[in-house]
Amino acid sequence: IAHRRPSSRADLQRIDGLPPRTIERRHKDILAAVAAGEDSANDYQPPRRPDEAERARLKMMKARVADVAKGLGIATEVLAPKRDLSAALNGDRDGRLLTGWRGELLGDELRSLV
Repeated sequence: IAHRRPSSRADLQRIDGLPPRTIERRHKDILAAVAAGEDSANDYQPPRRPDEAERARLKMMKARVADVAKGLGIATEVLAPKRDLSAALNGDRDGRLLTGWRGELLGDELRSLV
């Protein structure tokens, strides 16, 4: 669907592997989602490279994550994948790293660094 970007029910029917019942029941929702994606595609801005201060904060974040992960006996990537660290550094306060069980372990400390 994402590659074909259908704009009509007929377009959906030409997509291999899309069940006819799904098209029958959900075609309006699917087409609305595709249209919304088309509208928002022009707003995408790739993340910028971190500056020196952000790199230093990221290094401190990684060190703290490594300490906590070692204490728990788990891999650092399980506790805080690189993608989640970068997201937090770029302002994502609702991501996995600062909420839930990860947030309980690291949230306050990492929030002070971002």
